[in-house]
Amino acid sequence: MFNVKATGSINQQRVVNVVMTTGDGFKTDVARDLYYTWEHGEEMLLYRVDWNTLRTSNGKKVVDAEMAIVLISALPETEALNTPVTQNVTFEVQGATRRYDEDGYPFTLSAEDFDDGIFTDTIKYFNFGKPGDFGVDENGEVIDNTSDDSHAGDHTATTGLNGSKPASSAAGH
Repeated sequence: MFNVKATGSINQQRVVNVVMTTGDGFKTDVARDLYYTWEHGEEMLLYRVDWNTLRTSNGKKVVDAEMAIVLISALPETEALNTPVTQNVTFEVQGATRRYDEDGYPFTLSAEDFDDGIFTDTIKYFNFGKPGDFGVDENGEVIDNTSDDSHAGDHTATTGLNGSKPASSAAGH
């Protein structure tokens, strides 16, 4: 007699605080569209963007992102005090999110992947990135001293995906 153990299927969930639009003057009514998707059990795409990874790669501004096919499992009617109407929506990921390629490098999105102006407005509004590298000045002009840091991670923290050991570990430091 023996015990057989194995991991279950990949199971991921995302809970997102969604700010609802009013439907007047916007391209869509977010609350209506989410309700319709939930009510009909439809799958949708959910992107998660890490604006803190903003950098220049091959002459374009990019940010790391992940994509998942999701179902909405819970659509609670919640209200926040003194803020826009929001809902904490629970998304059930179908399969697994796609965040890294097979070499361990993150997938990225650039300005062309967003609706007109969203990428630029977001980085300008939130002043993401290292404060001295990217942001806006007092006149709203973009400051851009970023460079491609896609291979600038802390190599002493782990073994590379290709099995290589960090130089400082190999030397016994």
